[in-house]
Amino acid sequence: MKISVVTITRNDGPLLARTISSIYAQKLPPGVELEHIIVDGCSDTPETEAILAEAEARGSRVIRRKPRGCYNAINQGIEACTGDVIGLLHGTDFYADSQAVADICNAFSDKNTGFIFADIVYASPESDIGRIHSTRRYSSEKFSPDSLQHGFAPPHPTLYVRADLMREIGPYREDYIISADFEYFVRLFMRSPQPQWRRLDRVLVAMDNDGASASWKNRLTVNVPEKMKALRTNGLRASWFNMLLRYYYHFSQK
Repeated sequence: MKISVVTITRNDGPLLARTISSIYAQKLPPGVELEHIIVDGCSDTPETEAILAEAEARGSRVIRRKPRGCYNAINQGIEACTGDVIGLLHGTDFYADSQAVADICNAFSDKNTGFIFADIVYASPESDIGRIHSTRRYSSEKFSPDSLQHGFAPPHPTLYVRADLMREIGPYREDYIISADFEYFVRLFMRSPQPQWRRLDRVLVAMDNDGASASWKNRLTVNVPEKMKALRTNGLRASWFNMLLRYYYHFSQK
């Protein structure tokens, strides 16, 4: 089995170095190959350039491109993948421990499994693999496909999909600003027949706390309308009332 991991980055410096280190720290089961694709949006800091050069020396493939949005970068990375299973690990995130990829492989040992997801934690900048200072856990434990209509999807950084299913689903929508990941989940769960999926009961990824969707302004003025668009585009009902109920769950996690 080959696992392909796509990292998108631009001037992420030491955080990117942490991401890459967590990938090469993985203890792979026998017969498993790990492919790492980095899509760099024209980083222009010497520190990041040095990190990218070191990653290439360690075996990562680096694709340099002009910035055209994060979802365009993700799509380019996926197109370059040659693995049986594909997932993302952004340039400010990292695997929670050295067994993460082994657990992903174990989940896909069932040939019927189409995709998996797990939990994440939001980590402070001084955190590292196996040494996480968490500010909050984002759990997918209570998720069901019905949760999509409340704008709730599993943590996107933990999503791993069989490559053949990913080709059937199609690329990420590049006309979304911050919610193409949610729209992608809608397509996965609404596909008929629905692919078999599995949740791993573990923290898989530690995530930087300053993502594009983190501010309340973005959540209400961009994220919620885009999620409603994602539902309606895929034939589901959407309402502001259902979307705002999601934030009750958000606060109950704290």
